[in-house]
Amino acid sequence: MKKLKIIASSAILATLIVTLSGCYKPGFATNVEVSNDEAKNGKSTCRVVFGIPFGKCTIDAAVRKAGIKQIQAVDYSSFNILFYMSRTTHVRGK
Repeated sequence: MKKLKIIASSAILATLIVTLSGCYKPGFATNVEVSNDEAKNGKSTCRVVFGIPFGKCTIDAAVRKAGIKQIQAVDYSSFNILFYMSRTTHVRGK
């Protein structure tokens, strides 16, 4: 029973860290028409392992990695399993 409490506490702590660390902040998107030829896709990922956060998954980080000047769309994806959590920000633009 004590191990179950420790596991539950760790999962809650990891969730709070990701939520409060700024990994998941909604951003503003512009209504920019982007053809497939000029489209750039940026991606930034942050991870939490045993409650310790790594990386920066903000819109700004994804935009800088891809060299995007105008944002068309922003999307988020996440993956969670036991003591590991990953959140990725996907940005498309030109």
